[in-house]
Amino acid sequence: MHKPDASALPFLSDTARRAPVIEAFGTYILDLVQSETPYWGELPQHILQQVLCAERVESAFDEAVRTLGVPHLSDYALDIERRAAWTAIFSDLYAQADAPPRGTEIGPPGLALDVGAGFGANTLFLAQRFNTVVATDVVIERLAFIGRRCEARGLTNVLLVRADFESVPLRPAVADFVVCNGVLEWVGAMDDHGNPEERQAAFLRALALSLKPKGRLYIGIENRFGLPMWRGAPDHSGLPFTSLMPRPIANAVVRVAHALRARTAHVGHYTRQRAYRTYTHSPAAWHALLREAGLQHIRVFGADDYNRTRIAFPIAQPGSTQALRIMRSEAPRPPWLNNVLASLTCRIPAALLIHASPRETEGAEEQVRRWLQHLATLPTADQSTSTRHPPNATLLLLDTRSADAGVVRYLLALHTCTPPGPRRKANVASPSLLVLTRMPQDAALTRSFRRVRLPPDGEPQETEAPATQVPGKGTFLLEPLRNPPSLLAELRLRKPPITEWLADIAQYPLRNLLRHLAFHERRWTAEDTTRLIALAPEPFVEAQTLKETARRLEGATLRFGAAHGDLAPENLFRDGGTLVVDDWNETVMNAPVAMDAAFFAATSAWAVSENSSVLGQALAAIRPALTPDEFSHREHLLALALLHWRSLRIPSLEEWAKRRVSSVHRLLGV
Repeated sequence: MHKPDASALPFLSDTARRAPVIEAFGTYILDLVQSETPYWGELPQHILQQVLCAERVESAFDEAVRTLGVPHLSDYALDIERRAAWTAIFSDLYAQADAPPRGTEIGPPGLALDVGAGFGANTLFLAQRFNTVVATDVVIERLAFIGRRCEARGLTNVLLVRADFESVPLRPAVADFVVCNGVLEWVGAMDDHGNPEERQAAFLRALALSLKPKGRLYIGIENRFGLPMWRGAPDHSGLPFTSLMPRPIANAVVRVAHALRARTAHVGHYTRQRAYRTYTHSPAAWHALLREAGLQHIRVFGADDYNRTRIAFPIAQPGSTQALRIMRSEAPRPPWLNNVLASLTCRIPAALLIHASPRETEGAEEQVRRWLQHLATLPTADQSTSTRHPPNATLLLLDTRSADAGVVRYLLALHTCTPPGPRRKANVASPSLLVLTRMPQDAALTRSFRRVRLPPDGEPQETEAPATQVPGKGTFLLEPLRNPPSLLAELRLRKPPITEWLADIAQYPLRNLLRHLAFHERRWTAEDTTRLIALAPEPFVEAQTLKETARRLEGATLRFGAAHGDLAPENLFRDGGTLVVDDWNETVMNAPVAMDAAFFAATSAWAVSENSSVLGQALAAIRPALTPDEFSHREHLLALALLHWRSLRIPSLEEWAKRRVSSVHRLLGV
């Protein structure tokens, strides 16, 4: 990275422009601290320093965290799109990624500030969308890691600033966007002085002062009264339930725990806290704090997580509960429990995503509404029937983010008034829910847009999915939210005898689908094995053994086709008597269709049971869909198919994934 000339940067504060520039691990950092500070980070300091000495720091980081037994830190630090999933509430940030190159028309906004940038996932996301990004952190090693990542990508528009959480290195009214993700809870914990809430308020005032009149501040933080806290999840104090307690009681509990050394450090050093100083707040308290800081335009969204957001929704939006109930019907729980969890999730979400601005600014609601209006103006021939709904729909903004990078799904509520009846109140609307899927244009090029309909009689019918291209804004798909949304939900709600159900599916639709996908034969090669293993680089010992099993297939003559590679009940739905396959995942070219069959059997079996004997019955039931020769050669690919399933990449499901792989070991005798 080139050495910055701070004195020549007009957006920096006077203090920052006079600060020295230091070099650390091959990167240049503007140092506002100019003194030693305690190390604070998820990795031991010496391990991170070893990573920084490597030629390829991201690969070295991934190897280090897997050696330490914390592979989830690899996704946490390195997966840029998933870490920046909170940007669903600022959907124009994705639209900017589809804009023409700079110089062809107006460029992206000028300046973004990433406070407490950590390992830089959010910084790198912003650097692709803003002319200049200022990333601050108090740990030199983490700033150096960001600098090395920027250098590897050829990004020269990032300024690294070593500053504590309370120092804002910008002049007033210069920032277009400020990110404060997982930071404000730690402001009061940096030392033992002052009231934590007052220090948070002072920091918010400083951030608000740096914003332009229509600049935007994003805050990601846990909800003080969120559902996980009631279930005993550790607070930032390192203890459960402290966020739920009155502050004086929580303070006394933390003091006692400190004296007894009764806490375990998970992030940073909890033992440094001699009192309770890691304050989080409720949505109402955030409104008060932000208004006091001069930010009058405030939106608060509930979310499952602010680091890897999959679901976000407006607080106090009644339709969100209905939508969550439908979506959660695919979870392996009793229906009544899913309904209860949906209601609690909407009322006391785990995390809060906050959008605040000094003046009225456009949020994702207005941006998506403009997309709908644009879709409505397209010629009729370019629209699917689902895009002709009125553009004045109520937007729930329940973002159902896909595991695929860049794919965002929003839920829309079309309110249709129903006539009053004996059990209905007058003027009550019964909303119908629509799913708006948006995919950036570059990502859309590698995705499958084919939809396969499997009628009870006749051949499969393959058609284009009802997608609409909007110039400069990506590809859109607008369809109803089905209830239940997929075959997976039906399985978990009805729990039919899995063998009979799969045997029936194998007789007609699945066999026809696999015959439709398979179109020529060739030999399985070592390159095929390597490619499939690369698609599932899991650290489990069992998974490594199963990957070696795939090598036994080399030299066999197999039928191949262009398939999704992850056919599963969550990708199928019923349209009357017809089964429809509709999956927006990446197309795995020349994937063996038996992977689809085995994967379908496996995920169907686990929809009703985790028992390996049930899996064996499912595989036996699916055999009619394949010839004996196909199945005998490809049965071992079940292991690889399981490794493709996204639950294996979700840290919270890691133990469940290990049990699944172990069951496959017993089933195949490997």
